[in-house]
Amino acid sequence: MMHLKDWAPGEKGYKVLFGEGITPWKELVAAAESVGGAEFLLIEQEGSRFSEFETAKRCLESWKTMFAKA
Repeated sequence: MMHLKDWAPGEKGYKVLFGEGITPWKELVAAAESVGGAEFLLIEQEGSRFSEFETAKRCLESWKTMFAKA
């Protein structure tokens, strides 16, 4: 299991939405699953410029876009 957050330099820090920061998500998740044996990923969102519901919705959409099975 891994506990993850996205991040961006400067004032944005951890307040960027999942997928908006500089974290190389595809590479990180691939390594975590294939090399590290991770089975579960907990992605935390720390603050946002949107409401809680809109933040969750946007982060989930980013996840689906990045990791959708073709």
